[in-house]
Amino acid sequence: MGHLYGVLWWYATRNNDYFFICGYAFGPSTAYYVRGEGGCVTPGTCGSVSVTVNALPMVTYTAPADLCVDAGVQTGLGGGTATGGVYSGAGVTDDGNGMTYAFDPAAAGVGVHTLTYTFTDGNGCTNVASDDVEVFALPTVNYTALADLCIDAGVQAGLGGGTATGGVYYWSWCY
Repeated sequence: MGHLYGVLWWYATRNNDYFFICGYAFGPSTAYYVRGEGGCVTPGTCGSVSVTVNALPMVTYTAPADLCVDAGVQTGLGGGTATGGVYSGAGVTDDGNGMTYAFDPAAAGVGVHTLTYTFTDGNGCTNVASDDVEVFALPTVNYTALADLCIDAGVQAGLGGGTATGGVYYWSWCY
């Protein structure tokens, strides 16, 4: 990593005496001049090196829809391009096929989680895309049952007593 002509970051790998640089701030392939400092060059001398500048791969990702903590493991999820990347983040298990993953909201826990898709192209250039998924806590529900009634007590109207508001009351007969 370093600073090259105003570029905020860069990295290079050496392969058969060519340097491959991945970054978005470089121009097209060209010759750059470098100054050697030790190793197999005379210190302080300049020479040219052929540099191939590769664009970062285009990577996109869309996280699954927000869900409740008890939704169970969501399998066969995707949403990342280019094909061949790796999914990661809280509650994520990458399927290892470059296309799908599973998300476990219980393992991730309640809250907002950033899930990431990472792709490395044939030039060794890596790019990532991230998106958030929110895992909701289950609501707290309370209800106080009615007192026992006789069969001839008539219609009981205006009953309630349950929280959280907005719930639906239902009953079942026990035999």
